[in-house]
Amino acid sequence: MAATSAATDAATPIRIDGAFDDWPAGTFVAADDRYLYLRLVLPEERTLQASPLPLVVSIAADEHPSEATGFDPDLRIVFSPPEFDGQGVAVRGPPAGTGSGALRHAAIDLVVAPTVAAREFELRLAREVRGRPDLSAALASGRVRVQAALLRADGSPAWRSRVRQLELPPRAGVAAADTPAAAGLPSPAATPIAPLGIPAAAAGELRVVSWNVLLASPRKKPEPFARILRALRPDVVLLQEWEGASDAELAAWFDTHLPGTAPWHAVTSAGWGVAVVARAPLSALGPRLVARPVVAPADSRRSDAALRLAAAVATTPLGALCAASLHLKCCGAAHSAQDLARRAEAAAANEALRVALLEAAPCVRVVGGDLNLVGSRLPLEILAAGLDAGGAPLAIAESPVLAERALYTWFQPWSRFSPGRLDYLLYGAATARATRSFVLDTRRLEAPALAASGLEGNDAAASDHLPLVLDLAPIQSDSASGLANSRLSSTR
Repeated sequence: MAATSAATDAATPIRIDGAFDDWPAGTFVAADDRYLYLRLVLPEERTLQASPLPLVVSIAADEHPSEATGFDPDLRIVFSPPEFDGQGVAVRGPPAGTGSGALRHAAIDLVVAPTVAAREFELRLAREVRGRPDLSAALASGRVRVQAALLRADGSPAWRSRVRQLELPPRAGVAAADTPAAAGLPSPAATPIAPLGIPAAAAGELRVVSWNVLLASPRKKPEPFARILRALRPDVVLLQEWEGASDAELAAWFDTHLPGTAPWHAVTSAGWGVAVVARAPLSALGPRLVARPVVAPADSRRSDAALRLAAAVATTPLGALCAASLHLKCCGAAHSAQDLARRAEAAAANEALRVALLEAAPCVRVVGGDLNLVGSRLPLEILAAGLDAGGAPLAIAESPVLAERALYTWFQPWSRFSPGRLDYLLYGAATARATRSFVLDTRRLEAPALAASGLEGNDAAASDHLPLVLDLAPIQSDSASGLANSRLSSTR
């Protein structure tokens, strides 16, 4: 018979972040009034959206006699689908009218974690399926049954899980709002209520923002980027993909769109598109040109001969800040050529920063950027190793999306890939403590929060990457360990 799970306990909600301590023991299917949550344990490690064998998650909201005979799914989520050359995810429902039944992942608000290769994954899907009232009705109440299977080329199962079943709790009513719908997201019934406005850094704290701005998009369309940065009020910004920029151009852009009592300063490098920008005066940290590793060739489509690394020193209320912006190679799977290139780039960045930090005065340390971790987690570990004061690894800020129980930093509703965590902020826990960290996706905010922050609902769609925020404070004698690698309750 099918294994039975229970609805989630509201006091311990599940967050899709690639950690599993919030799952009750022995639970693989759960639900609340907005989402269905699934936990998958596979027979071996794989890159979920770039693997030779497709993984099919079948969801049926009807009754069938036994696990042995299988069941007819109302919804199928196919990771690494053959029709996409084994890349990304496909979502399929029963044919509707003259359509094929194919859906975009945004129609079910699909989020999966981790983005890196693993044996264990968690995912969520909205119980209100955008554009498919029949599927929304099927997931509104009653029993749901779930099974995962790895399929061979001929369609036969190479492995399949047990059938899991769950009695769904009542689904929340549909509220009227147009911002999430306009962004290609499910309706607000599937979106938690946001806090009123953007949390501010406390007095005496330092706010760092890291953001991949999509091929220098702020040049042509500055308004959404300016609105978001004004709402976030950063002290330091780590940029990626602002291609061809000079120090003077970046400082002028920030002075124009984020004016204040002090001018902005910028440090770029020979690396493509990366920069450090701050209100405080900056000086370069290490050389502006770091050579690429042999196994990490340049991208022939752009000026990319140097490692994408920019680093600078700023004087801040916390003292000297050593900050670096990094952009690693895109794409691939675990152990692919792209993954090996990312490891080599991370090692080169780590070595360059180690040498530079030895030559710098004592400083608070922050490294952030688009690490493109779609293969193994090793590049992150290589990058962090030994860069904190005293030789410890840098701490990794856990940055859930504001007003969400999920962690992703990249999102394209029309892409074959579902939202993922590609961007990271790392910091020296020996030199500062993290008080808050979050990712901002304006499409998740309700109208009062948007209005309070001077934002528009679709501002975050200006780039495919989202801004990451990290607030740092001086280390206190009674809490020197800070909040490194913890879940920050203020952002849940």
